[in-house]
Amino acid sequence: MTIFTTPQGTRDLMFKECKSLRNIQTQLRNVFDHWGYEEIMTPMVEYYDTFTIAQMKETEVYKILDASNRIETLRADMTIPIARVAATKCKDETMPLRFQYFANVFKVKEELSGHQNESIDCGIELLGVEEPYGDLEILLCALDALCVLKPFHYTLEIGNLNFFKTACDRLSLDAHTQDTLADLINRKSLKALNDYIETLNFLTRLSARYSRLIAEPTAKLAGEVKDFSEKANSIFPSDAQRVDLRTAHLLEARASLMALDSRLTDCYLIMNQNPEGCFTTAKGKAVPASEATEKLDKMAQSLGDLIDRENELLKGQIESTKRRLKS
Repeated sequence: MTIFTTPQGTRDLMFKECKSLRNIQTQLRNVFDHWGYEEIMTPMVEYYDTFTIAQMKETEVYKILDASNRIETLRADMTIPIARVAATKCKDETMPLRFQYFANVFKVKEELSGHQNESIDCGIELLGVEEPYGDLEILLCALDALCVLKPFHYTLEIGNLNFFKTACDRLSLDAHTQDTLADLINRKSLKALNDYIETLNFLTRLSARYSRLIAEPTAKLAGEVKDFSEKANSIFPSDAQRVDLRTAHLLEARASLMALDSRLTDCYLIMNQNPEGCFTTAKGKAVPASEATEKLDKMAQSLGDLIDRENELLKGQIESTKRRLKS
């Protein structure tokens, strides 16, 4: 019997969900209208070349060929299409320009990550207002819009790259660590981001001796897990050869993860022999043995949980990949 389902990362919205969505959109439109933003609609399909300026990963976008073999893509966000409109149809308009939008956007997420590949995006774009006045207007409008969501809890995310770069510079983070943080923030993987930051915080508090023992090998193995996972997720398992290649990369990721787990376990056992020599305070003084032991135990629990979750995710991806070939 044929079973009809929606593509991976998409779902149907039914009755009450649609009513609730339309109600929220109406309230948001009222807020945007009050601030003087006019609605714009752009095609769901754009030329792939248009989105290359955003430096998005090829594996994150849906690509198709048109009748003339030119590559098109389902829009992954609305900022780029609005920038295209502003640079073409609105190039002779008087500044400032205020746009609002409500649109479905499409971005390929990691399999079994819990994120939707199709989502409903809404927002505003302001062009032609100097800093800091433009930034203040956007923030105030965003706060008004978020009030629509009451009594739900919300977090205001300020996506200014300068904040990120300044923080990384002040913490003297290396390029690999900055790339990993930027990737987690971009994917909105908040739990993984918190775990990674907790690990960084732990490593920066290590004494120099144990930092050399743990930091570099740990970063190398963790990087291998990420790299092999990305290679696997870049391969769509459409035939037996691709299934085998994707599975091989996932197995490599699991092998690196198990090596990382073993490495951290060995380090924990070694450090537990001399806990008072493991950590230093911000002033460079050794942390007392009892406090250091507590830190080690929390570190072991946190990293252990993180590795277990990643392992289950990889196992699920391997099984899902194998099932695709059978179906």
